[in-house]
Amino acid sequence: MPRLLLTVSLLTLMSLTTARADIPQVNATCPGGIEVHADQGGPIYINGKEAKLKVFNKNYYEARGGGVTISLAINPDGSPDISYTRSGGGNGVCQLANGMPSGAAANGASTSPAASSAAITRGNMPAFCRGEVSSMYSTKPSYVKTGKIVKAKNGIFSIGGTVDQGSNGIKKFMCRFDKGGRFIDVMAMTSDGE
Repeated sequence: MPRLLLTVSLLTLMSLTTARADIPQVNATCPGGIEVHADQGGPIYINGKEAKLKVFNKNYYEARGGGVTISLAINPDGSPDISYTRSGGGNGVCQLANGMPSGAAANGASTSPAASSAAITRGNMPAFCRGEVSSMYSTKPSYVKTGKIVKAKNGIFSIGGTVDQGSNGIKKFMCRFDKGGRFIDVMAMTSDGE
C-alpha cells in the first residue's frame, strides 16, 4: 500500500511540473495597482510576492495572493490572456507590459480589445462602469460620477467620468465597452502627478 501511495504521489507531482512548464514569461498591470509577473515555467508573482498556483491544464492557471485571483489563459496562438478578480468584488482585464492588451496576437498584431464580461445593456453601462472604477480606485461607487455614453465609429462605447479620492483629489477616467456591450477596461485619464 505505501508503494502505491508513493507512485500516485510521484505521478501527481510529475503532472503538475509538466503543466507549470507551459507558463510563459509575462509582465502585466491590472487596474487598481495590481502587478503580475510570471517567469518562464512559473511561478507567478502578484505585487512582488509569489502566489499560490492552481493548475487546471496546460493552457489555464489561477494564482491567488493578497486578496486577488489572477487568471492566466494561453490562447491557441500562444498569446497570454490575463484577468483579475478581487476577493471583495471587482474584476477586469490586465494590460501586458509591452503595451498590448491581454489577449493580443503573439505575432504582434493587435486584436480587438479583450472584453471581460457578458454583454451589458446601454442603460446598465454607467452603473457597471461605476462599479469597476470604484474597485480600481478602492472607493465607494457613490464617489464615482459618469457622463454620457459615446459610441465611436468603430463601435466602441465609452463613458467618461470622475472619481473623488478625497485628499488625493479628483481623478478622470474612461470606461470602454466593445460593439457587443461587453466591458473592456477602465483607462485612467489623470496621471498621479497631476
